[in-house]
Parts: sequence; structure tokens; C-alpha cells
Amino acid sequence: MAALIDRFVLDTLAKVWCVAPPVDAIHMAKRLGMIVLQDARLQGRARRVQLSVGSETTLAAVYVRPEPRPERRQWAVAHELGEHFAAEVLAALGIETDEATPERREQSAHLFAERLLLPQAWLMREGQACSWDLCRLKERFSTASHELIARRVVACLPAAVVTVVDDGSIHWRRDARGRRPRLLPEERALLEDCRVTGTPRERIVNGVRLRCWPIHEAEHRREILLTQAGDRASESGCDD
Repeated sequence: MAALIDRFVLDTLAKVWCVAPPVDAIHMAKRLGMIVLQDARLQGRARRVQLSVGSETTLAAVYVRPEPRPERRQWAVAHELGEHFAAEVLAALGIETDEATPERREQSAHLFAERLLLPQAWLMREGQACSWDLCRLKERFSTASHELIARRVVACLPAAVVTVVDDGSIHWRRDARGRRPRLLPEERALLEDCRVTGTPRERIVNGVRLRCWPIHEAEHRREILLTQAGDRASESGCDD
């Protein structure tokens, strides 16, 4: 499914003349003939509906809840675009619309949103060019959040682990296989150094490359750690 969605996303981007990052999902929805409206009453982040225009015409519309972070609005619209194209994606996989479970449709929409904001081929090219520096990738893929970029980066690197720490607690930690290796002492020390100094930190310990970036705001402090450790992290044992 991921490989098919990668191709589908690039084809769809080409139709709206988007050939390089960043991808503006809201602008893309409009270019595809949809209406994007804000609705503060929404319970979720976004909702896709059909609006009647006259007696015979309908228009696709996406209602988006106002959000303080533009990346959240981008993700919400990207996900709704994934829902919009889910039937086509599933049909290409040989799954009829009435046979698709809600879980399968959600998986399709989620993968579509990830790969729309961070197309696989573009991410690989840009990541290799900047040696997977999170800040530089954020500059290129500005409509995606730091966390989304980090999660996609670890999927591109078979010998890496990404750790997301929120206010001193591990929020997310995975390797490319989806496992959760135990945090190494060297990683913990660099995370603490980054948290205290508020500046990107890097260290190489026994051939293990550790890089940590602070995403610090007035009411929220996040650090993201990228560990490129060969097989060492995977051999250290898993919590899951």
C-alpha cells in the first residue's frame, strides 16, 4: 500500500504543478476543486462534506478547526485528501469500496497524508543531501511538523532510532522496524544536554552518531534525538 500511495501522491502533485517541497495541502485541495472552510465548532480537526450548489451540482468541501499551529491544519487537510482518494487507492489494490473496513480506509488516509506532506522520493533526496539534519529538513518541508519529519526519517534509515521527548518524558521512540529499543545512557545524557542548553547537540560514542534538536516553546519543551547506531541499538533489547 505504501509504495502504491507513493506513486499516487506524486501523480496527484504533478496534476497541480507541485514539483518540489514544501507541499501546501490546503492550496492543493483548492487546486483540486475543493472548498476549504474553517469551523470552530468541529469536534475533530477536519471534516469532509459535499455541498449542494443549485439543484444538480455538488462541491467537495473540507471544514477545518482553527489551530494555533499551521502544521496541524496542513495535516488535517492532508488526511481529508487521503479520505477523498481512499476509494481510488483501495481499488488499485483490488479492494472494492464496500469491502474496505474503516481501519483499512484510515490506514490509507494516514499513509496518504504522511506521503503528501513528505513524498518519499523527495524526502530521500533532501535527507541524503543534508545528512538527515532535522532543522534543514524542516526548512524544506515546512508544512510538516518536526515530529512527523522525524518519524518519516527513521523509516528511511534501516540502522536508526528516533526518540521524541516531551517535557522530560519519552513520547515516542521507534526504530525502522517499529520496535522500541531501550534508551542508552549516552542517549539520555545527550537529551539532557540538549534540554538544558536549548541548542542542537551532537556526539559520536564508539561509532554511534547521536544528534539531538530542541523544539522549545514557552509552554512546551520537546527534544528529538536521532541515533544512527548500526546494530547497536537493536541489540540492546526492546521494551515492547
